Amino acid sequence: MATENMYGDLVTSTTRATPKSKRRRKVPPPGKIPLLEEMALLSFFEAHSIKPQHYYTLLRILVNHPDPGSMTWDDIPWDDKSLGLPSKLKDLLPNEFVIMSSKVANRFESTQHDNHTTKLLVELHDGERVEAVVMKYNKHSTVCVSSQVGCQMACSFCATGTMGMIGNLSAGEVLEQLLLANTVAQIRNVVFMGMGEPLNNYNAVISALRQMTDRRVFSLRAGHITVSTVGVVPSMHKLTRDMPSVSLALSLHASNQHVREVIVPTATAYPFEQIMGALDNHLSNCNKKSNTSVAAMIEYILIANINDADEHAVELGTLMRDRNVMINIIPYNYTPGNDFQAPSQEKCDAFQRIVVEHSGRMCRVRRVHGSDIAGACGQLALSMPKKAAAGGGCSDGSGAGDCGGGADGAHRPGVVEGTAAAPVDIEDILGGDSGGGGGVDAKRRERLLKKRGRKANAV
Repeated sequence: MATENMYGDLVTSTTRATPKSKRRRKVPPPGKIPLLEEMALLSFFEAHSIKPQHYYTLLRILVNHPDPGSMTWDDIPWDDKSLGLPSKLKDLLPNEFVIMSSKVANRFESTQHDNHTTKLLVELHDGERVEAVVMKYNKHSTVCVSSQVGCQMACSFCATGTMGMIGNLSAGEVLEQLLLANTVAQIRNVVFMGMGEPLNNYNAVISALRQMTDRRVFSLRAGHITVSTVGVVPSMHKLTRDMPSVSLALSLHASNQHVREVIVPTATAYPFEQIMGALDNHLSNCNKKSNTSVAAMIEYILIANINDADEHAVELGTLMRDRNVMINIIPYNYTPGNDFQAPSQEKCDAFQRIVVEHSGRMCRVRRVHGSDIAGACGQLALSMPKKAAAGGGCSDGSGAGDCGGGADGAHRPGVVEGTAAAPVDIEDILGGDSGGGGGVDAKRRERLLKKRGRKANAV
């Protein structure tokens, strides 16, 4: 009989690694299970007749510790009567659990633009490694987390796809990236846009999302968390059902089925019509912040002579005209192993204007971050920093090894729907504290454009 381990793998006596993987992740032995592994710890508590409320007490201590990576069992205030921790836990827990199973193997700093980006090379309990990227701004910070080691989606523009699928991360390992990121900066936003396709590791991602938004644990707002997917249709429907307040970023990257099949191999498994159906289901059933909030973000990597023609922009704009989305254009970032090129800035601007003209939706060109530390869109493949290549920057979110922004659906104040705005930071797309702006009437639109130094007919 098959059972599922914490990595979401079905385990039988004949389970083997997939053909694309040279190795398989090992389930942590006793004494190495992350304390943040909710189901494992709650099952442990039940077996020892310990109330589940103590799980949340332990996690609050861990989350509030200034340096969880150096925390030891002796740092837990076992004798604090106000916490009410059972005394037997002090002896029982170290036999099965470890406070942190992950560690920072290396840290790389970038100072591109006016913002600061840090890439963390995170080593897991079995020696496998993933990458997390922290983007710091004036008032808040975002972490881009990985959900898998490698990726089976094999998108042609993505370095992670060349690694093959090595294994899923557990929920605890995902959450440990957030803890480690909090030692770099106080994290407000989380984007699942690092290594791997999040929706191919559904159970672990959902468990991590629930703990991130649980007020007893990390207490992040659901609207500050974005899950990006290349289009795993069944799990898109499940995500809308299970976590309707979490933001969705759909990595579409093409305006039709034919072009998508060229750069996204899974397009044959999940055709365009099915992906649009799953998107429409999300648009109808998600919990938006307000009636003027966009409900999802469409991500589109712009590759020269592949998907950047004017007719592609017309198709994309027409496709999104009646859908409550924001469109995010991401100029291609160099990755080895293909001959793709980034379009010129002029081509990006022209593509953006055509999309706006035919969609009437907000369309942004993403600012890049972290290319000098190999933390750019599609570049996360455990590579060491080197001189920035063409393109460059932590900017995408394809859910297949990309890193960058997302959207909770809210417009920035003073930005009018249907405008081609200048390149922006990730948090100009991520919402939460951003205000409404869509659906404005013509007079207000004219006033806002005039205030921004534009003519009303400039769009």
